[in-house]
Amino acid sequence: MSVKQTFSIVFLGIFVLLIFNTFFSVHETRQAIVLQFGRPVGAPITEPGLKIKMPFIQQVQYLDKRILALDSPAEEVIAADQKRLVVDSFTRWRIADPLQFYISVRDERIARSRLQAIVSSSLRSILGAEEFVTVVRDNRDDLMKKLHIEHPQYQWENNKGYPTKSHRAAIKKIGLSQYHRKSFKLLVEQLSLNI
Repeated sequence: MSVKQTFSIVFLGIFVLLIFNTFFSVHETRQAIVLQFGRPVGAPITEPGLKIKMPFIQQVQYLDKRILALDSPAEEVIAADQKRLVVDSFTRWRIADPLQFYISVRDERIARSRLQAIVSSSLRSILGAEEFVTVVRDNRDDLMKKLHIEHPQYQWENNKGYPTKSHRAAIKKIGLSQYHRKSFKLLVEQLSLNI
């Protein structure tokens, strides 16, 4: 092999390496932030496609654009009358502002940890202020009004937690809250068909 061929192979290798470190693609289910030395540069990339960055100096941090799930483990909540409830909750959430998300928490693992604490606290404050019978049977309507104050977008004050057309539309648009029952068959079927 001559010096000219060796030089050509080395040059081709460097060229290919530069190409692979210059272009990146963003999938339709993702959004991206370009980082230069660990700091965000420019606006977040929310549209899918082939994008360009400075090779070796800039890295790309991908974030999910879809609605994400946080399935909390069952936890014991003590009602106002000191009776114990075992509550299984879940939350649906998404990253609305990728730049603010990256600045605040950096990644989904830390966000999930913080969100878990918020959900648990909210669950304990609402259910802990009510008596056992109120939560499971008697004054469900009053409890729904309290939930409506915290999450008005689901219109719980009007539908009392039952899946009316407007409530289903809110679930499709926003996702489920931690207060929705996973075991409600109609809700599970609707979500599996529409997501």
